[in-house]
Amino acid sequence: MASRYTLILLLVVLMGCRPATPPPAAVDQTTVPSEPVDELPPSPATPTTVSEEVREIRNATYQLGAADTLQGVQLTEGTFEQGTPGSDDFISAKMTDFVALGDLDGDGTEEAAALVSENYGGTGVFVFLAVYSQVDQTWTFQTSTMVDDRPQLNALSIANREIYLDAVIHAIDEPMMRKFGSRGPFSRKKASFSSTQ
Repeated sequence: MASRYTLILLLVVLMGCRPATPPPAAVDQTTVPSEPVDELPPSPATPTTVSEEVREIRNATYQLGAADTLQGVQLTEGTFEQGTPGSDDFISAKMTDFVALGDLDGDGTEEAAALVSENYGGTGVFVFLAVYSQVDQTWTFQTSTMVDDRPQLNALSIANREIYLDAVIHAIDEPMMRKFGSRGPFSRKKASFSSTQ
């Protein structure tokens, strides 16, 4: 027990003996630099191409996950909007750029996983992981599960018959209105979903 207190005392002494960090040099904020600020590099001349499969999925039917009743909506260029913001019938569904293709059920054909956000006029932007498969050569909605309200999305992929999602989400005991980056214990979650779940 004495060695534990000795170690703690030694750590406290060592931390107190570290060299002080010099304060940063003062900057004159009243003058404007005479040199021009570097501009961002120009955008590529050719836009990023989207595969035909992803284009078809972005124009498929999507089943709303947070609506009061089951309701399928037709996406156009990944978007569906009804009503005006603030009205009782407002619905906005937008497919994000996170779309992954891969074989989920082992039949040799690709399925798709996509992240879709839903908003009903309030501050909540509920993101769902939606799964699509080809039925009669048409991308068809199969199922979805809620990820979080306004998560920070990092990556989505399909491998080994599982969907892998890397996102920062609210902990179960945190309010949904709390912003990411504020003080508090937000955790980065990596989840996998298999076709057998």
